[in-house]
Amino acid sequence: MVDVLIDDVPADVYAALQRRAAAAGQPIETFVRAALIELAEQSIGRVGFAEAVLDLEVERESRVR
Repeated sequence: MVDVLIDDVPADVYAALQRRAAAAGQPIETFVRAALIELAEQSIGRVGFAEAVLDLEVERESRVR
């Protein structure tokens, strides 16, 4: 894993993240890590060629079974 340092987070945004983390019963680091993972996993509607090829291969394999 790598470390990420985010500068200049507005105080109100940080406070909101703290409240949401507390409501989830998590430290803010755990809450933000999960949010970043979720964001990274979201589709943006466009994929690169290699990812598209891999997706097609997975789809073909699932149809063969």
